Amino acid sequence: MRFFTRKAVSASVLLAVLIALAYAAYAILPASLSREDDAALARREVELCKSATTEAEKEICYQKEVPKLMDEDLTLERAFVVTQKILDLDPGYQSCHVLAHL
Repeated sequence: MRFFTRKAVSASVLLAVLIALAYAAYAILPASLSREDDAALARREVELCKSATTEAEKEICYQKEVPKLMDEDLTLERAFVVTQKILDLDPGYQSCHVLAHL
């Protein structure tokens, strides 16, 4: 019986340590895309492409930057919503057709 009690205490302590480590990692690591809202992602993309002045430059910039979000585990559905918000925020960019294919 004593062996079972020691094993149960050890397992409980190990579980508590693992939970604490997971919580600490979640709290310390930079915000992931899953915790960042779509509007914030769109604002970030517009900020990245603000140096592009013509629609052609903006198109190239967004075609390069937005697909990177999906490489970081943004879903296709959310990428579409972010693109819609970019169109709202940046009236100088209206050529999202190719971006949708990417």
